Amino acid sequence: MVKAGAAESVGAAVDRTVEIARRLDSRATLERQTAAYFKGLTSEDAAQEADLEDALSAASQDIDFDQP
Repeated sequence: MVKAGAAESVGAAVDRTVEIARRLDSRATLERQTAAYFKGLTSEDAAQEADLEDALSAASQDIDFDQP
């Protein structure tokens, strides 16, 4: 990162690497928790979630969630 100019120092590179690792860990945790949530839904609740998913997807088409 330092040689590539992505970080000014080794410390900054370590900080950035830790930030990336934490973000990836958080995403993995969210994925596991979400899967467990949906696995436990009744068919009626799953249908309501599908409706909400469709509405949220349509409303969030122009948002880039990976931008800080």
